[in-house]
Amino acid sequence: MDRGKLTKDSFSCISSLSKVASFLDPERYVIYDSRVIYSLNWLLFNYTDELSFFHQPTGRSTNLAKYDMQTIFRLTKLGIEYRKHTVAYHDYCGLICNLAPLVFGEDSKPYKLEMLLFMIAPKWIVNNIEECVSINIDSIS
Repeated sequence: MDRGKLTKDSFSCISSLSKVASFLDPERYVIYDSRVIYSLNWLLFNYTDELSFFHQPTGRSTNLAKYDMQTIFRLTKLGIEYRKHTVAYHDYCGLICNLAPLVFGEDSKPYKLEMLLFMIAPKWIVNNIEECVSINIDSIS
């Protein structure tokens, strides 16, 4: 995983592989978790001009399953893309490592931001989606 491009097979089990990488080098690698990616994608979508997001691994959270992020993105018709599996994990780690000091101050560890994103997904992010997203269905005459 060290700076190399990931194959489809290795990315298909990134949740597990990233746990090992994070354990071995927590200064550079964070866990690629479904809740974290859900929060991160929603925040990037709402607070940046970013149109390239991270594939969300399958999760077990029933709260997150209520609002499928891909469906929400597709309905906006903004041309949302997902990062290629070859670079997504390294891009994600780089982003978390760069943002952690901005959120928690200099010398902050990236796993603190990862834990915050994990924690806010089922309540704060879902509540924010419920407040921000509405669908208007026009009937066909």
